[in-house]
Amino acid sequence: MDAEMEEVKKLYISFRKSLLEGDIEKFYDEVDLLNIYDFAVDENDLFVQFEILRLAARAFPESPEFGSRGAFFLKDVLDDSDGARALAAQHKEDSFAWAMLNLTFEADADAVRIGIENALRHRGMLEDDDVLRLIDLCDEYKLQDWAYDNYEKILSLCAYPDTFLLELAELFYNQGVYDKAIVLLERLTEIQPFNAIVWSRLADTQALNRNLDGALSAVDYAIAIDPDKTEYRVQRVRLKYYCGTPSDKDMAQLYDVLDKEPCNMDSINILFAIMIDRGEYSKVIDMMFQRLDECREDAVAIDIAEKLFLLNNRQVVKRVIDDYFVNGTLVVPDKMAWAQRQFRNGCYAACAEIILSLMGAPLDRSVWDMLFESLYRIKDYNKLADIFIDPDYGVRAVYKDTEEALFPMFIISLALIRTEHSAEFREVAEFLIDDRPVIVEDFKQRLAVSAAFSILHALMQFLSNGTDFDIDAFDPFTE
Repeated sequence: MDAEMEEVKKLYISFRKSLLEGDIEKFYDEVDLLNIYDFAVDENDLFVQFEILRLAARAFPESPEFGSRGAFFLKDVLDDSDGARALAAQHKEDSFAWAMLNLTFEADADAVRIGIENALRHRGMLEDDDVLRLIDLCDEYKLQDWAYDNYEKILSLCAYPDTFLLELAELFYNQGVYDKAIVLLERLTEIQPFNAIVWSRLADTQALNRNLDGALSAVDYAIAIDPDKTEYRVQRVRLKYYCGTPSDKDMAQLYDVLDKEPCNMDSINILFAIMIDRGEYSKVIDMMFQRLDECREDAVAIDIAEKLFLLNNRQVVKRVIDDYFVNGTLVVPDKMAWAQRQFRNGCYAACAEIILSLMGAPLDRSVWDMLFESLYRIKDYNKLADIFIDPDYGVRAVYKDTEEALFPMFIISLALIRTEHSAEFREVAEFLIDDRPVIVEDFKQRLAVSAAFSILHALMQFLSNGTDFDIDAFDPFTE
């Protein structure tokens, strides 16, 4: 951030503090307020934007700059196109901002393009705010290719050409048009050859465009410009990893970063991925637990724990839960939401252990559902059967008094027969078949219900006849 932007940031912080304290003691001139407003737009701070527009309406009622900003606020933030259109109809001055606003009411992209060309033809210089509105218009009406074809001409009109190049490059980057983004970013490096952020962005874009040599060359420039910034050193290893060529020297770079920044999650993620690819499971577990110990007071501790959960190693999961979660050193704001996230991610061992650690508290039916499916998927049939049978948990009553219990109880029945609890299996199966009306309108669900009932009937028949059977042949969860 350059010196001028630093001053604007200080103004913004001071202004916001004064607002919150209820007293704007310092007098801000129009230029100050415009700068603060535009900074607030970048920060998506609607509170400051709104308060500045109110202040400017009293202090500078004839200001064309604030008039256009107020109109855009109405249209973009408050979604009041009619109000913005009314303001546009009232304005007297001819400005690029008003021209851009008027064009947003056009339906035809060609008319918008012609309007932009006419507006540019009569402009001496475009400020940053003008450039941002131009890019927004190009994005909305799919005119980015037109902007690309004319970017040198537009650059000649920009007070700050780097803003236009960066914003248009970002537009192409987000659309996956990396070759054009690269051209613009390379042009930007000519204007700002010592801006490490630009070189870093170019490196990522080159990598996405499958040009590893170009990516590494760009990130090396970023490192040379700002050698103390660990972000670029980590980026270099990440780029090599994506192309499948990280070395032990690259891993040493990541460990060097972690010596200085133990909770640098980018480094941790890449180390984790490289070790997994190499099959170094014991090493990765040791490394991640070391990181967890060093970062237990940091917000990234949860991210580290979830990385360990991805290993689907029950012993590792229990160690995380028992040693960090149960004793409160791993702070999780919403424990059940955390369990649900593991369930959605397919980390069934983690989901089961989190819920099991909370078994002293009353649990909703949906939580029992997650627990039973998780235990079944990790093949802990005995634990599932024990919980269902144990009267202290009252699980049988929970399911018999609850509608739509077919599939959780189907899972329970499979666990019961696997653990040779034949009487309990019969009880559950007969309840489902004889006492539980199942009305399902969706065709696929009807098929699933029919299949479940067929499996239950077959298993009951085998038990009645004393016939041997292979439960895996009937189990839809068996892979």
